[in-house]
Amino acid sequence: MALLDQYDLAFGDADFAKTVHMAVVKAAVAIQAENATTDKHTERSQLAFEVLRGTFDWKLFLPAVTSNASITSVKDGDIEFQVAAVWNAFAMGRL
Repeated sequence: MALLDQYDLAFGDADFAKTVHMAVVKAAVAIQAENATTDKHTERSQLAFEVLRGTFDWKLFLPAVTSNASITSVKDGDIEFQVAAVWNAFAMGRL
């Protein structure tokens, strides 16, 4: 997928944005319940807390999700996979 197409999907498709938002919230809930011995749990959990509290702008995930060229539409499983794949980048990048 071309970069402009990725941008249009990330910022021009309301259903895509809603799906990403729910995938981010779903990931945050799961991360809050993960074992504290999980690698990078403290950072992952802090980001999850901020997402759930509404103090982290979940929209930052939109271009990160579409950065995977295989994401070309609103498919729950693909979007959830990509949110999980980029979660640590957001969590660790906030230090």
